[in-house]
Amino acid sequence: MNQLKNLNYVKPNLSFLDHQKKIVYDFKIFQFFPKKTSFHHFIMQAKRLGEDIKESKTVISCIQQNRFVPSQELYQLCVKSLIINMIDKNIQQLVQFEEMDYFKIPDPGEYNTVKYTNSIPSYKFGKEQKLKMGSKSTTPSPSDYYTPYTFTQKNIFRFGRERRQQFQINNVPGVGKYNLQLVYGNNKGVTFGRNLQVIDKEINQFNEKMQKVGQWNEKRSNFTFKGKYVNGKKVGRWDIYFRRREYEPFEMIGGGSYYLDNYDQQQNWKDGKWIELSDGFKKDSQVTHNGEYKNGNKVGKWDIFYRLQDKKEFEQIGGGSYKEGEENQKDGKWIELSDGFKDQIQITYNGQYKNGKKVGRWDENTNGQLTNIQIFQLDQPLTSFLFDEFNQKTGSWIEWEGNLYSTGEYKNGKRIGEWDIFWRLDQKKSFEKIGGGLYDIEGEKEQYGNQKVGKWIELSDDFKLDSQVTYNGEYKNGKKVGSWEVYWRMDFKKPQVQIGGGSYKLPENEKLLSQKDGKWIELSDGYKLDSQVTYNGVYEKGKKVGRWDIFWRVDQKRPLEIIGGGTYYEDHSNVKQNWKDGKWIELSDGFKKDSQVTHNGEYKNGNKVGRWDIIYRHSDKKEFEQIGGGSYKEGEENQKDGKWIELSDGFKDSSQVIYKGEYKNGIKVGRWDVLFRQLKTFEQIGGGSYNDRIEQYGKVNQKNGRWVELSDTFQYSNQVTYNGEYKNGKKVGRWDIFYKYYYEGWKIEKIGGGSYDVIGEVMEGQVHQKNGKWIELSDHFDSSNQVTYVGEYKNDQKVGRWDIIYKYYYEGWKIEKIGGGLYDENGENQDAQGNQKNGKWIELSDSFNNYCQVTYKGDYTDGKKVGRWDQMKRDEKNINEGFIKMQQCSNQQIQNSGEQNYDNDLNQIKQSQLKKNE
Repeated sequence: MNQLKNLNYVKPNLSFLDHQKKIVYDFKIFQFFPKKTSFHHFIMQAKRLGEDIKESKTVISCIQQNRFVPSQELYQLCVKSLIINMIDKNIQQLVQFEEMDYFKIPDPGEYNTVKYTNSIPSYKFGKEQKLKMGSKSTTPSPSDYYTPYTFTQKNIFRFGRERRQQFQINNVPGVGKYNLQLVYGNNKGVTFGRNLQVIDKEINQFNEKMQKVGQWNEKRSNFTFKGKYVNGKKVGRWDIYFRRREYEPFEMIGGGSYYLDNYDQQQNWKDGKWIELSDGFKKDSQVTHNGEYKNGNKVGKWDIFYRLQDKKEFEQIGGGSYKEGEENQKDGKWIELSDGFKDQIQITYNGQYKNGKKVGRWDENTNGQLTNIQIFQLDQPLTSFLFDEFNQKTGSWIEWEGNLYSTGEYKNGKRIGEWDIFWRLDQKKSFEKIGGGLYDIEGEKEQYGNQKVGKWIELSDDFKLDSQVTYNGEYKNGKKVGSWEVYWRMDFKKPQVQIGGGSYKLPENEKLLSQKDGKWIELSDGYKLDSQVTYNGVYEKGKKVGRWDIFWRVDQKRPLEIIGGGTYYEDHSNVKQNWKDGKWIELSDGFKKDSQVTHNGEYKNGNKVGRWDIIYRHSDKKEFEQIGGGSYKEGEENQKDGKWIELSDGFKDSSQVIYKGEYKNGIKVGRWDVLFRQLKTFEQIGGGSYNDRIEQYGKVNQKNGRWVELSDTFQYSNQVTYNGEYKNGKKVGRWDIFYKYYYEGWKIEKIGGGSYDVIGEVMEGQVHQKNGKWIELSDHFDSSNQVTYVGEYKNDQKVGRWDIIYKYYYEGWKIEKIGGGLYDENGENQDAQGNQKNGKWIELSDSFNNYCQVTYKGDYTDGKKVGRWDQMKRDEKNINEGFIKMQQCSNQQIQNSGEQNYDNDLNQIKQSQLKKNE
């Protein structure tokens, strides 16, 4: 029998409309807090209840007539639908109550009578009493029902879970500041009060189960993710912000919305429009995927966008379509990017999907050149380059990565047998075998397949012309064992020489990877011709111990010199690594011949403490000089504090830029000056102020007021600055661009600029938009490439005519309109910045400068190049002769003599190269 006494949910004289509101309200509550399967059942019954009640005037009459009470269980659910056990462990988040002033929070029989204390409603415990239900439904009398009224709430009451005692708490905060689940001492209990709701003014909060709740700003290196959590699940809009360098502001680069499943609170889905970042998104691999989700699955067209690290705008370079109704199933034509796609190595794959599997011909292009052709079929192999019926690689394969390729055999999607690695300097050189080894022949066994065995020569991750590094050693069951040697050669013609290495030891736990042991000489991550840096020291069980020295030499002809180092402290509590401790001299991340910067200071328990100095040496000098530094706060994790002088990310001999200002608890505050040394002394050329109120709007390091900023490529020959105003970290109003150059003495000239508008409220996150007339600089602007773009913005979108202006010196200074075209205001195929080109255009080559004046002339339709495009060039020594047509170019930018149309899709070129390969 059901256990219920006081049914203060409905009142006998409730109208149908009032009751319908309560049903909707119940539905909202239960979709947030489904405790049991019966609650899902209740939701469906409640919907039908709303329909059945239309013919009746009151809820009570329906109950008495037994019109919608098929069972006692349903009757109980209907009349006590608001009774929720808030102490239940499944309840994680407070519901927002909008219609009722007070809320009853019992299990059946716990809180079952209502009383008044000075006209303030509260509840007390009573003995469990049964409600008898016979063949005819028994309805309590009207006096047993209670509908809350509005009271001036001054007190709230808490009921202890174990002792069932009532406590009165005075001086209660005002409306909207109550939480249902609180802890007082060792007793868990419940509080209740007027207009209960959640007010999430704090960010990065956890609930009692340590699940993320409310607004969150998640920072990961150069990324920030902003959005909301409910019970540890992302909900609503989430935005992704990225910055290329530490001193630059974040820009919103992607994001979309999450949908929380009403019936399964453990599941959240992506839904609607999304811009996702590639798995390997970083400074030199800026790739996004733009499209739509539906119920957590990708649907319709998805475009792939990419931009070079020094570019502002993204361009579409790939994409395709997903089949609706299927789970992320690709279909039709696709252009995909390689996993290691980046600025230096741009590999794309162009082909067809059918029901989520690759079929037919797939072309592999490396940096715009066709380098490989593969044929796919669902059920049987047609060539040596195949996927099997399970979409797994099989048979002989050649896999390309820039000027490298690996060749060997696959079985069941796993490499087996001998694999060789070949490399060539460029397309004019022949390939040479430079590495390789054996994979376990038992490739069909999942536990053994893809395991390296025996002797191997492996290439470094960044193997290239000026960094030809290989690792030579032995594998046993997929783990490195014994001695491994590191080799390097300075150029293509000279033999390799050993420059490092050490030994690996198998751990006692067979599940762990092999561990470095004993003396080692390791290479820096960026080891190359002008940055020959090694680290010399000892490993014990895979962890660095004792003294480690840093060696460097400027070139192969000079001896190695100790330039830094320090000591590791053995930490037995840390399984992975030991701590740095004591005095250290560390090298900057970009240490090389023209950027010899070290950081000198002290570590304590793995954290920097006290004074740290920044030391610099010019490439043509012998002695180092102190150029910057500051202090770290002891007891904090690498937290800067007080006055600091920092170096720019691109600091080098020709770009000696420093930042001078103050930190407070690891955050920049007050005035920061930007200084540049052109000759002997540093001179202030820019700067501005940061917010002193670091808590303002929950944001830090916000620029405010007038600022003079330097361009990303600022150096001796490219002294460009941006002058304007910040407000709460956003650019506002007029910003001017100035250029300092040398011609018969130093001159400063205003060469561009425009205006920003700020849209949105501060608390919600403002954005700044370009509007009106603008003059912008080309990405490669410098003394030999003075190119600007002149046109109009509307809501941060380029519209109308944009001209390309070129300034150069030829028998005197000349300013010439050299290219340009039209942007559509409301185009359907806009690029990542919302711009769409249309009609006739003249564009400049990426390498355009005074000594290489090359342009491309052709047509755009809806943002895409169509038809014929001509390559034009003029001689910098005979500019008066004008531009001359050189050749026509394909839509893959493969140059070919004679005329060629985009519409032909390069079929003739591909077929001719295919025949050559055969």
